[in-house]
Amino acid sequence: MKKITVIIFCLMALYTQAQSTFPTMGGNVGIGTLAPIADLHISRVNTGTSIIVENTASSSSLYPGISINNYQGSNTGHPYIMLSNAGGSKSSPSDVNSSDLLGAIIFGGHNGTDIIQAARIQCVPESKFTKTNAASAIIFSTTNPNTINYNEKMRITGVGNVGIGTTNPEENLTLSIPRSSTQIKAMGIDVKTFGTAANAKNSYYFRCTDAEAGATAFYVRGDGNVGIGTANPSQRLAVNGTIQAKEIIVNTGWSDFVFDNTYKLRPLTEVEQFVKTNKHLPEIPSQKEVEKNGVQLGDISSKLLMKIEELTLYIIEQNKKINNLENIIKKSNL
Repeated sequence: MKKITVIIFCLMALYTQAQSTFPTMGGNVGIGTLAPIADLHISRVNTGTSIIVENTASSSSLYPGISINNYQGSNTGHPYIMLSNAGGSKSSPSDVNSSDLLGAIIFGGHNGTDIIQAARIQCVPESKFTKTNAASAIIFSTTNPNTINYNEKMRITGVGNVGIGTTNPEENLTLSIPRSSTQIKAMGIDVKTFGTAANAKNSYYFRCTDAEAGATAFYVRGDGNVGIGTANPSQRLAVNGTIQAKEIIVNTGWSDFVFDNTYKLRPLTEVEQFVKTNKHLPEIPSQKEVEKNGVQLGDISSKLLMKIEELTLYIIEQNKKINNLENIIKKSNL
């Protein structure tokens, strides 16, 4: 009986040695390999899931997982997880193509019947891998409401372009919003609070600058002021440059009060004296004032109209005087 037991034990040992080692002389554990090159080395052929970590039942909150800790002392190093893929076999590997998948992290949950995949992060080659080319992209996929199939939502290409809603972003950030008959909310920047008005003035929602030239192209300040060509907009919209538009609407007061019977029109002699002294019309800012402070479009339009209306009254008055003189001349010739 003892001989039979020893023979069975030896056969089991031989079978185990052909499949795995536990552990080797160096302390490494091998599953499916007799030459493990890591603390745990799993080598399988034509297999699916290799490792399962699960909590089968619990009355308390547990978090089954894998923890990688590194204590490097004064040396350099860090924990890492590497996912790689190759064609061919281990003894004769081949390069991967753009249609292959380098690796993926998959998130799933149970729907009462089965575990379904809900989201994934995956890495794909952008072209065939060579010794000098490993261009690849990271793809983020999630599942829409009321569906069970995930689809791509965001991609980071090999050159660093980020695409949301597109698989081919041509800019550093490309947003592609699908067609919809309901409300579309493309992008928003929400700040809970700037705390103080001074901090809002020193903060910004959005900024576009030429880093090398140090020039600001577009700036949205925390207090709501917008600057084009300036990072210090003192008004709701400040433009450091020329504006071209087909039409501008300005809501302002108007100058039809000039035609009221109560309006006192300056005598021309008084206007003449004012112009000689000040070198500009009354109620109109001087050249120095405009160069220093600029002009308010609505205000200056109203004042210029006031001068046109005053000029119209002067012309009407002069026309009356001319008509009176012509009548006097006619009568004298008779």
